Amino acid sequence: MRETDMKYSIFCDESRHLENDRHKAMVLGAIVCRTQNENHINNLLKGIKEKNGVTPNIELKWTKVSPSKLKMYKEAIDLILNEDLYVRVLIADKEALNHEAFEQTHDDWYYKMYYTLINYFGTIYTTDYRIFFDIKDTHSNIKTKRLSNILENKHFSTYDIKAVRSHEKQLIQLIDVLIGAAGYKYQNLKGSKAKLDLIDYIESKFSIDITSPTAFRSDKVNIFIWDGKK
Repeated sequence: MRETDMKYSIFCDESRHLENDRHKAMVLGAIVCRTQNENHINNLLKGIKEKNGVTPNIELKWTKVSPSKLKMYKEAIDLILNEDLYVRVLIADKEALNHEAFEQTHDDWYYKMYYTLINYFGTIYTTDYRIFFDIKDTHSNIKTKRLSNILENKHFSTYDIKAVRSHEKQLIQLIDVLIGAAGYKYQNLKGSKAKLDLIDYIESKFSIDITSPTAFRSDKVNIFIWDGKK
């Protein structure tokens, strides 16, 4: 991505984010497109669903990856390569957490990680952003306002952050698939051949290991590993 005065939309989601869910890592993800291209990308994703016998209002989800739908999910991943889309994935090791030492709650830490996820884009170019989170609880709007203020003060850009339902935004569904893949591999899970095939496909397409850090300005997909022990 290059510095530009164009407006961008960022679609965010998280996986394994609860404090006591027995998962060793939280995974956050963001997928970015030019705001003017958002409807075009949404229509392409809807078209992929329809071509594969799925109605557009059915959500793409990592939990729904199966042998019969593997082709559809691979075609959705191809959109990232073929269109003006960029992805950042943050994997945060929860086994290293010590909230008391930093006088924070798990919720505070969660939003610090979201700041780390989104702050990356502000370091690359200065523009105005529309950011969409998948709604998680009744406090989502208050928390996103707080995050918006922090980002605006740091980068002097406008961050319009909204909490929405994932069925309303096709690109939130796409990032759900990517962070699901990262979390599945990071946990070393092996139960689904279809999911393992999709992970191999993602890594092959982007020439990455989805659980290893990439170069800071890596093209298309940036992976960041947060380890509180270091």
